[in-house]
Amino acid sequence: MICSSSNFRRAGLLFFCILSLLSLEAQSFVHRYKNNSGNQNFFAIRPLSDGRMIVGGGAATGNDRALAMLLDEDGNVVWSRLYGGQFGFAWVIADYAETADGQLLALVNVSDGNNTYTNLTRLSVQNGQVLSALRLGDDDRYAVYYNITPSNDGGFILSGAVGDIARPTGFSLLKTDANGSIIWQRSVTHPTLKGFLREAVVSENGDIWAVASLEDEFGAIGRIGLFHFSNTGDPLNAYQYTASDPLRRLGLYSIDWQPGIGPVVGGFYYNDGPTNTRPLIVQFDTTGSVAWSKVLNSPPATFNSVYIHRLSDGNLLAACGNGGASPLGVMAKLSPAGSILWVRNMTTNEAPESLAAASIDEQDNLFGAGIVFTPLPALERKGFVFKTDDPRFDEPSCCSQATTGIVSNAPLLKDTFNLTEGDLAEPNTTSFSSSAITQVRQDVCSSDDEPLVELSDTSICPGQCVTLSIVQPGGNDYILSVPGGIPESATVSDSITICFPEAGTYTIRLDDGDCSRTALTIEVEQLAPGAFTLSDTLICPGRCITLSASVTGNPDDYIWVFDGAQPDTVAGLSPPEVCFDTAGIYSLRLYLIGCGFNEQTLEVSARPFRIPDAFSPDGDQINDTFRPLLDCPDGEYSFEIYNRWGEKIFATNDPNAGWDGTQNNVAAPVDVYVWVLRFGTLQNGGQALRQSEHGQVTLLR
Repeated sequence: MICSSSNFRRAGLLFFCILSLLSLEAQSFVHRYKNNSGNQNFFAIRPLSDGRMIVGGGAATGNDRALAMLLDEDGNVVWSRLYGGQFGFAWVIADYAETADGQLLALVNVSDGNNTYTNLTRLSVQNGQVLSALRLGDDDRYAVYYNITPSNDGGFILSGAVGDIARPTGFSLLKTDANGSIIWQRSVTHPTLKGFLREAVVSENGDIWAVASLEDEFGAIGRIGLFHFSNTGDPLNAYQYTASDPLRRLGLYSIDWQPGIGPVVGGFYYNDGPTNTRPLIVQFDTTGSVAWSKVLNSPPATFNSVYIHRLSDGNLLAACGNGGASPLGVMAKLSPAGSILWVRNMTTNEAPESLAAASIDEQDNLFGAGIVFTPLPALERKGFVFKTDDPRFDEPSCCSQATTGIVSNAPLLKDTFNLTEGDLAEPNTTSFSSSAITQVRQDVCSSDDEPLVELSDTSICPGQCVTLSIVQPGGNDYILSVPGGIPESATVSDSITICFPEAGTYTIRLDDGDCSRTALTIEVEQLAPGAFTLSDTLICPGRCITLSASVTGNPDDYIWVFDGAQPDTVAGLSPPEVCFDTAGIYSLRLYLIGCGFNEQTLEVSARPFRIPDAFSPDGDQINDTFRPLLDCPDGEYSFEIYNRWGEKIFATNDPNAGWDGTQNNVAAPVDVYVWVLRFGTLQNGGQALRQSEHGQVTLLR
């Protein structure tokens, strides 16, 4: 192939020439690339929404520098750039994502041989220029991320590790929004196990699952870890697995998600020896149990990377890289239940080669990138990129070499272990216009530096307030941020009152100038105000009642309102007796401040006395007793019955007693009798009124 001058101009800082091309099918290709000043190592490839692809890695040009290269649909170079390389550090691009505004988000990892940190970098898709860069980690503590995964809300999840150089690594996730601005960073640690989260995937409900190859405190490897986090990065569960064969070891490389089943991972299954590493695919359920696992028996090849992808038809594709040997690797297509549909070689007819990255687009095209090792000159490396539509078909293509997949089960042993919350950080982004990445110092926040905060209440309604107290200050004033709260921002050294005008979830952050943290969240919702009971629902003027609330909680959140009563307002859950001087219908309310109220009514009534003019004491239990009916008797009371000759035949001072129609225990005759009543009764205002009444009653038999 001839390299024209226009090719050189399009390459920008790098001058790439396509050295060879092998077409696998229509729309498929393999290209190899080399610049004129050093070796290429490709470690990242992502297809973009417009059909182009972005490739990344490193280039040895005196100093190891990060390399980015944009290719068109056919693999031709649109632009290429080198970044960093100063201070003798090694720079490399580990992964990419396409942001909502059409630009690129890159993980640029920088290492001095002892410490590694990540520059979270935004690049222009037009020309590769650096739009902004944020350094995570410093000279004593590292924060390094290797993979970017889309989240359900349009943002991204970064997988990696943080920690002090002399301490075990903290497994770490970092969440950004759709344009790469950091939302939160979460890290967890284990007392003896260390490593880093290699890759993450997001489930249907937003939970995050991640995989890691685990090391113990002595550096021994051979176990894999499966981590389960909430959608805010809180650790839920973690599992480790070993091979049932004690001579075998396990390594994990990638993860995807099978809806309704759980995470599926790609890794390798090996023992000591040069050609004993085999591709491993494991399907887990959401409890961490192994649903099925398969190993491709493939000696004499040695596979050091297995990239697992769920295809649009629900089947699984495993792209297995052969570490610097021929063929390049194999592809295996599996059903969701783990049945092998086909296995075929991936070859570019040039060896030795190593597949270092693989990805698929929405049309199930497979994209791969890696390194070609050439024997002369010594240690010279070229980068290669391929694209193939093989995963869309269930028959081998004309140009791919089909092979038989010999499959064996690889049962795993599971052990659950606990994780503890580790370092948290939420850095601020600084923008740069230079094409080279400028370092931005950003400390990784230690949990030792984090202030201990408390809220006076965590269950409130719209319009209510809480007090945030810094129980264990870090020695500095803190900048408070509460989007949507009152206030939304303030400086606080010990405590502050925050009010929440509307229902919703509020995030409270504290910033001490070095680290911003997601301190906590508070849910503001419309709560039920609670029920209460009355000791009576109909009383006389001047009488009192008691109330009792069948709710619990903070008494300061409740208030009673009794309009027109004494008292008319009472705070707390246990009011005293409430008295009502005047007749009427009263509304009694128990308010949960900011959350509404419960209401009951009470009738206060002072009706005049009533008395019948006849009764029939015949033992039928109907109208057998004659007495006055008084609603609100009070004080003096007497009731007397006289016959027609003026003889007193009945008398009582009990308002509830009546005449049963007898005289000296003998039934009185049918006749008309005279009654005399003297009594006091409560009226409006609670005053007793003394009255004397008389009349006649007819006794019937």
